[in-house]
Amino acid sequence: HMPEMDGRRGARAVKAGCARRVQAGPRLLMLTSGMLPTGEDASLFDVRMFKPYRQTQLFDAIARMLLTRTPAKTPAMQRELQRKHQTVLVADDNVVNLKVAMAMLGKLGFDGVTVVNGSEAVDAVGASLAPGATPFAAVLMDVNMPVMDGFEASRTIIARHPHIAPPIIALTASVLEEDRKRCLDAGMVGFLAKPLRIDELTQTLGLWVTERTQPAVTVQASHVAINNIASHADDTLASSQFDAKKPELRMDWSRLEQFKEFDDETLSMTREVVQLFVADVPARLADLHSALAAADAAALARAAHALKGAASNVGALSVSDRCAVLEQLAKENTVPPDAAEQVAAIAAAADASKAALLAWR
Repeated sequence: HMPEMDGRRGARAVKAGCARRVQAGPRLLMLTSGMLPTGEDASLFDVRMFKPYRQTQLFDAIARMLLTRTPAKTPAMQRELQRKHQTVLVADDNVVNLKVAMAMLGKLGFDGVTVVNGSEAVDAVGASLAPGATPFAAVLMDVNMPVMDGFEASRTIIARHPHIAPPIIALTASVLEEDRKRCLDAGMVGFLAKPLRIDELTQTLGLWVTERTQPAVTVQASHVAINNIASHADDTLASSQFDAKKPELRMDWSRLEQFKEFDDETLSMTREVVQLFVADVPARLADLHSALAAADAAALARAAHALKGAASNVGALSVSDRCAVLEQLAKENTVPPDAAEQVAAIAAAADASKAALLAWR
């Protein structure tokens, strides 16, 4: 929304000018406060983002545009995907994440199967590749799961089924180059940032489901160029952007607004996601307190990561940001000296966020 010439007309003008000069032109990223464009307008942009956006989200969007020069899928290609009704496996131990992912897949015309750890993912892929079974079109693999994490699960799947394994796409909240390299080294073909967004899921599945023979090196080659930016982005997250002890409520209500794209008129899915988050919080807080009592840094990091993922999916920034800081500190294999205060602040933020979400209409 701009005076004289809006973003859609501007995008058309850019593409028309490049076509006259017979050149590829720049990648185009749409920033919008409202609904995403559909039809021909949607094909004008390589990536679309809702405002307001966070620094890490903007970094991820730009990085994804640089990962490959493959043209964005047209609406016709997306409709072709919907008609196929292929099945996507979602591996994640968080019930809120699973609910959102399944709703998005349903909107895109895919069937979905869920598992809650890497070991179950390995078994599910194996069963899908048995004679007479229907193989998965893709696997959305959370990298942090109990029993077997996403890295080991991906390596195992590819080792057992080296030529017929489905494309495995990482679900990760990290933008660190070392974590992305671990995904590539494990055989994953790409990344989807958490919290999951339907426009990015559409684009990624449109690429890998229809082009399963495309080699992963297309993604890998570009990672050297974004190394320094990626490290800086996570350093910024771990810095003191807010007072961890100051009680405040920060909600990203645009997150729930995004759900309208794939929810019904009564927003039943959105309300169910909110209820799942509210019901899940006590168990996540109990895990934090147990890890704190045991002075177990690894368990503290895992508990903070789990709550961070659920909170980010409903826009509870007060909770997700505090959990991100605690997780980063605990990953250094040391329980922070002020861990008790941080956990108390997370609990207070969670209570405030639950009340705000339950009052949401």
